[in-house]
Amino acid sequence: MHTVSFLLLPGFSLLDVGGALSVFETANAFAEVTANSRGYVLRLLAAREGAVVSSSGIALSALALPTRLKGTGHAVVIAGRSRADPGDSQPTDRLAVWLARNQPRIDRGAAFGKAAFLLLQDAAEVGARRARAARESTIAVQGEREPASGPAPDGGWVSGASHSGIDVALSWVEQDHGGRLAEAVALRLPAPRGRSLRPACYRSELIESPPGDARITQLHLWIAKHLHERLTVGRLAAQTLMSARSFARVYREATASTPARAVEQIRLEAACRLIETSARPLKAIAAQCGYGSVEVMRRAFVRNLKTTPTEYRRGHASAATWPNKSFAAPATGKSQARTSRERT
Repeated sequence: MHTVSFLLLPGFSLLDVGGALSVFETANAFAEVTANSRGYVLRLLAAREGAVVSSSGIALSALALPTRLKGTGHAVVIAGRSRADPGDSQPTDRLAVWLARNQPRIDRGAAFGKAAFLLLQDAAEVGARRARAARESTIAVQGEREPASGPAPDGGWVSGASHSGIDVALSWVEQDHGGRLAEAVALRLPAPRGRSLRPACYRSELIESPPGDARITQLHLWIAKHLHERLTVGRLAAQTLMSARSFARVYREATASTPARAVEQIRLEAACRLIETSARPLKAIAAQCGYGSVEVMRRAFVRNLKTTPTEYRRGHASAATWPNKSFAAPATGKSQARTSRERT
């Protein structure tokens, strides 16, 4: 199991912490249906046990910091915008010493908020002092392992100034389990923007409102991860350890739909999410989602959403994922014809 510890400071961003937690929670759900996947143990920590108030005023309950992290391979997320006042509930000096002492056991980390980054700087200074003292000392202390240095603010630690909690968590899931599982997790996350501000994003009811049968819910997670493969009714039945006939009956009772329709909905949602959140070519998205070609995906969009993938991208993609037309080169006759065919 991978251990991810969230060190909460006053004024932490609930969006960053909650977003990262949702990624790991979803990854754990996939781990249940993937034999070789290891899940995540999540911990909320603070200088001392109790509630830590976020920037929005909502408090999360945290455990007290352990004296030392056990084993290796730990991931630490530090989140906080404000420093504690002297004598307050978050003694910064103690946190810096703890961070410097446990740095050899931390493989990766992320800092969100000004106070988190300043804490990294303090820990680096503590580590540097400890390293100098160890070099100057003429007496070796048996059984005491002194770190060479504390965490460098920019070395091996991700800054929240350029990444969100969701981005960092997804990158760690990709490191641990590969790109396909990370993409499957990303597709299960909530829409990245308010629906009242943009045209409604397509979401499958099978995913948004899971059926009561746990076997079917787990099957939907498995389907989302294997969209690029051939998904026949026989294979879906085998995944649930049922005969094809029994599976079709159980599935209809649980969802009032058919397995083929479920695959179509989950595949369409995956394509929509990728179009909304990435600048990938439609050909790459079609291949990743299991469509035989861009044309097959276009027909699925027209049949279900009454629009084409290109039009869907124009209405739903963020500015970061849609090409800047003001700097685009004039379209040639061939490109204009190609664009016209795609829109139809």
